[in-house]
Amino acid sequence: MRITTYIQEIQLHLIKTHSRILEWFDKNENLKTYRPIDQGWTIAEILEHIALTSHFLLILIDKGTEKALRNVKKISLEELKNEYHYNLNKIDEIGIHKSFDWLRPEHMEPQGEKSELEIKDELIIQLNRCLNQLGKLKNGEGLLYKTTMSVNDLGKINVYEYIYFLSKHAERHIRQMEENQVEFEEQRTNENVENNQKGMQILVITGPPYSGKGTQCEILEEVLQYKHISTGDRIRSEKENNTVIGKEMKAYEEKGMLVPDELMENLLTKIIKENEGKKGIIFDGYPRTTPQVDTLIEVLKANQKEISQIINIEVPKEELLKRAKERAKSSNRKDDKDESIHLKRIQIFEEHTRPAIQYLKTKMKVDDIDGIGSIQSITERINHQLKK
Repeated sequence: MRITTYIQEIQLHLIKTHSRILEWFDKNENLKTYRPIDQGWTIAEILEHIALTSHFLLILIDKGTEKALRNVKKISLEELKNEYHYNLNKIDEIGIHKSFDWLRPEHMEPQGEKSELEIKDELIIQLNRCLNQLGKLKNGEGLLYKTTMSVNDLGKINVYEYIYFLSKHAERHIRQMEENQVEFEEQRTNENVENNQKGMQILVITGPPYSGKGTQCEILEEVLQYKHISTGDRIRSEKENNTVIGKEMKAYEEKGMLVPDELMENLLTKIIKENEGKKGIIFDGYPRTTPQVDTLIEVLKANQKEISQIINIEVPKEELLKRAKERAKSSNRKDDKDESIHLKRIQIFEEHTRPAIQYLKTKMKVDDIDGIGSIQSITERINHQLKK
């Protein structure tokens, strides 16, 4: 093998490997932060470790390059090139994950101190540094200096081999990330099968405005891994995106007409279909009227679903009025500055939604939760009720 072919082989491996590494930054966040069953590193941590290890290897590579170039005057390069056995096979094992035990120094352990973007930029810079050093050693000068590599008893290796080692180390962890992805996808598949067998859970959270139900729904979404659905937000989204349902809703509103129950049925059906296979759905503040109670039950029944549990956050009217006034004073939103708007929301709840909750109680069990106290204390009360 000629020295140019030898160098090109290393360059090609570097470019391909780093190209594959960079693709992992675009993966799903849940995948990148997934902790494998053996409690090994997450993909985000592996990416950081690759950059950390390459950083320290490049210190040695840079020094090795300088010394090799100085040795040009001391050692016969042509003679060494003729004698050298061009074989990278002894380093190939480095690229196989778990092929041997590796005692890793603490300073190469991921610390989570750098952002994903910083790590990505660092890896790109490291690739260019490696290619730059190979450019300096294009005539075989990298053979003129060797230093000891203790990993896997490799012994003394030259500068080219050190650069190839860096690339193979990165490849080793690509395989580890691939193993994480396989496990993640298998677990997600198993969860979907389990969820399908168990049936999608439907959790309804009701309560007056300013009861903190939206905040509690967000917390529950993260804890339970259910999909949080605020029907008010969803209706706005449908209209803003000019969906078929959104256009029909706007048409009724422009005519000053109430949106018919049939359209809400269509929207609820769409939401359920979109979330098939998920663990569950949290309906935030829906149903809001007595007819909507029947609509929700009928749509769920038509889709072979039923409400699993209902949590009603109770807050006395006096406390709601107090919170409404505080919102009017502190909010930066124009529509929140008018205290009368907040009072109107409470009035609508009392006239329409509270009777709907009472009607719901005639249909199934509703768990009332005290909504006075800190966010954490209310969350604890809800979790206690959910575990019953």
